[in-house]
Amino acid sequence: MQQPHENIALAFVQFLIDKQFLAAYQLLSASAQLTISLADLEKNYLAMVGYFKTPANLVKVIEFLSDWPGQLFNDLAWVYVSIDNKSSDAEAVSVTLERCQANAEKSVTIRSIEWGRP
Repeated sequence: MQQPHENIALAFVQFLIDKQFLAAYQLLSASAQLTISLADLEKNYLAMVGYFKTPANLVKVIEFLSDWPGQLFNDLAWVYVSIDNKSSDAEAVSVTLERCQANAEKSVTIRSIEWGRP
């Protein structure tokens, strides 16, 4: 069963594999955008999948946590998303989703990214 906000993590990783780095970057929180540039986002992703024999074409949520050690007050979820090419190559990206409020609008953004499988 799909969990709330899971679609944001999936969209982020789908944007990465589609090389739509600006769209992926726009899902980051303002604080995350201060620590990672658009160029860094692209570089980190391409370095992670650089050994793939064929391009990634499949994303899937493997784990979804709504409660974990070190969780911050505004954190909603930690999501582990696999990246696959339907071959022998696989990687993953973990994201922490947080609630944020800009003006009168409430939204969910990505506060942090962990690149690669553990």
